[in-house]
Amino acid sequence: MGTMVLIPGATFQMGIEEHELEELAEMGKKVPHMGMVQSRWWFGDEMPMHKVTLASFFIDIYEATNAQYIRFVEATGYMA
Repeated sequence: MGTMVLIPGATFQMGIEEHELEELAEMGKKVPHMGMVQSRWWFGDEMPMHKVTLASFFIDIYEATNAQYIRFVEATGYMA
């Protein structure tokens, strides 16, 4: 059993604003065919920026490996 830590709940801003698409498109010019259309397609579902509130939760301090996850699935029959 891993060691877990408490992550305190908080409210934060999530997403992007419309005007940020142009900056993202500019940053992506190194990617072939990147422009405003692709920027909107890639990032459009992140709009509009909005407040999100998460409750406190516990998380393991160590990552699970794929092998550990497979053992967990096999032992519990868990289906994601």
